[in-house]
Order: sequence, then C-alpha cells, then structure tokens
Amino acid sequence: MNFKKTVSMYQISKELALESNYCLVKKEVDGNIKVVDEKKFGNYKKEHVKKLVDLLKIKGIEKNAIKNGREFAIPLDSKEYIKFLLLNYTSAPVKAIRKGGLDSLPYSTWSELVNGLVEYSTKDIKNTLQKEQIRNKIYADHHYFSIERHHRLIDKLSWLIKKAELRYGAFGDLDHTDNSDKQETSLMEGLTDETNDTRLLNENDVVELYDYLEKKIYKCFIEFGEVADIFSEIRHEEIEDKVIQAIDENENPDDITYDDSKTVLEKALRELYK
Repeated sequence: MNFKKTVSMYQISKELALESNYCLVKKEVDGNIKVVDEKKFGNYKKEHVKKLVDLLKIKGIEKNAIKNGREFAIPLDSKEYIKFLLLNYTSAPVKAIRKGGLDSLPYSTWSELVNGLVEYSTKDIKNTLQKEQIRNKIYADHHYFSIERHHRLIDKLSWLIKKAELRYGAFGDLDHTDNSDKQETSLMEGLTDETNDTRLLNENDVVELYDYLEKKIYKCFIEFGEVADIFSEIRHEEIEDKVIQAIDENENPDDITYDDSKTVLEKALRELYK
C-alpha cells in the first residue's frame, strides 16, 4: 500500500482561485481557504479537472490511477508543478507539452517552462539556501532529454575527460593492476568502496545510482553555463568601467590591471547563489 502524502483537486482548486484573486474563495485568519460560492467554485474546479485529465493523457496516465474514490489524489510533492501547469495552461510552453509531450520541447521552450516553474515554486520563500535546494531539485527532476541534447552532453563529457587525462594522465593509469588480460567489467563491478571490495548492489541499484550521477552531471553543466554568463558580464563591466576611467584620467588603457580570473569566478559564484 502506498502511504505517500496526497492533496485533493478540491484543495488545489481553492489555492488556484486564491492565487488568481477570484472572489470564489477567501483566506481566513487561521490560513485556511474558505469557498464563498460552492456552485460557481464547483464549475471552476471542473474546468481544472478537465485540464488535468488532458495533461495526464499526454503522460499516458489513466485518471483512475491517481483517484481516491471520486476525488483526485495528487502526490503532495507534485502539487506545485500541477498548479503551475494549470495556471499556465494556455502559455506557449504548456501548449507545446499538450501538443507533443514534455520530451518533444525544444530547449528554449523547456528552459522557459522550467525557469517559470522555479520562479513560481520559490516565490514565497525567503531563505536563499532553501530556494537553491528547490531550484536544484526542479532542474534534476525536469532535466532536458532530446537526442540533440543527449549527444551534446556526451560530447561535453568526452571533451572534459580528455582534458582531465591531459592534466592528470589517463584514467586507466590509475589502476595499478596488470591490464594485459583485463576483460571489460560491468557497471556493478566498477562501483567499489574505499577498500576495493565490491559493493553489494543489484542491477536496479546500479541503474538508480548512475541515474543519480547523470542528473548531478547535467546539473553541473547547467550551473556551469550560468556561471560562465555571469562571469562574462562581470568581466565586461569591469573592462568597460576601467577603460572609461583610464580615458577620463588620461591614462594609457594598455596599462590597466584587471582582476585575476579566480577573483572574478568568486564574484560570479556569489552572484549565482545570493
């Protein structure tokens, strides 16, 4: 039996009505949301149920699979995502999902969707660390899959591995065993602990672990792109400001001293996580 916490569409519809400033509901002193007009609210809820069913069909999910009696039982950790899709049902990204599914989205549309979801899910959160945790989870849960993106990721990984081998030596050199008769090992055999003993993992365990690794790597690439953009902006502003200052003070621009790269990177990281 699945004891996962759920929330009803009745509750989700009340929250959506409140966020949309509809007079169908009102927030009470204790924080609960009270329905003012049950008849009109019932019609409002039916509209969202219809939209939800349409979204479920795209994912190949039967509506009865997430029902508890006559009412929908939405997993609590999916509530914000469902609310976001319903609130933005007619937006370009959600229209694209309804037309061809999440996996069919071009990267620009996917990025618009996920960035919007991050903003929506963190709008009421003040704690920077908590906001970053939610952001990372959303990016990990909605990582972008396409053949083009997959090949781009593989190419980047291959390039990084080659760069690392040039700096630190081939990874195979780190294995001091005789490789002359070494046969190809399975993923499971490769997952060893610090004592070189094979971990007790079954095939599903290994798949899950490598899925986790893939998400972590993907998140690193996303973050790297953001850091590079911020880094570039900081450097551009620094160059512009110092060149203007040198001209104003009749100094030779060629004599300008700029911040070292490590300092700029530290500034970029502070800007990213602030």
